[in-house]
Amino acid sequence: GELKLSYQDGADKFIGNYANGSSHGSFTWYYPNGEIETKGQYVNDERHGQWTSYHSNRKVQSEKTYNFGDLQGAYTTYFEDGSVRTNSNYVEGYLEGTYKRYFYNQKLREESHYKRGDMHGIRKSFVPTGELAIVRYYIDDVLVSYSYTDSNGELTEPENLGTSSQTITAYFQNKKPSVKFTIEKDKLLDDFIWYYPDGSIFRKSSYANGVV
Repeated sequence: GELKLSYQDGADKFIGNYANGSSHGSFTWYYPNGEIETKGQYVNDERHGQWTSYHSNRKVQSEKTYNFGDLQGAYTTYFEDGSVRTNSNYVEGYLEGTYKRYFYNQKLREESHYKRGDMHGIRKSFVPTGELAIVRYYIDDVLVSYSYTDSNGELTEPENLGTSSQTITAYFQNKKPSVKFTIEKDKLLDDFIWYYPDGSIFRKSSYANGVV
């Protein structure tokens, strides 16, 4: 039968359907303002078919498809203005093929490749201007080498990871740093800093043995 939960003011919060104790049928979650947050279908406790989530402004937040519990096919997420945030593809529940992530200005932020959920192949990272900054090379989810854009605007030859720590600086075409990070073997260390072309910091993350 149908189960309905409400907010304190009586507005719908959740409506779902069950059969023989299992989630089975349509399920819908709502924001307090009555707009739909997420909707999809269950079949015997497993998500199946298309699932869609929305931002509170009614713009689509994500679209994905399940095949009896496993993600299958295209998976797209969106910013609040409706522009694309990420594009990816799943096969039998595993991330497979090309993954793309975008900045809010729709410049490409990352392009990487996966094989059954593991990063495998080339991973390109870009700065908000759209310029390429770093290229990392993976085999079965293990980082094996990297390249970066040098002060002349050229992509360096791939460098294998050394046993000692190495500090890498990539550059914009205006010769100012675009990215700076330290790596030891396959682990990131200390601060990973992304810059704007004027030299101001766009984003900074701190790592210890590869962990933020």
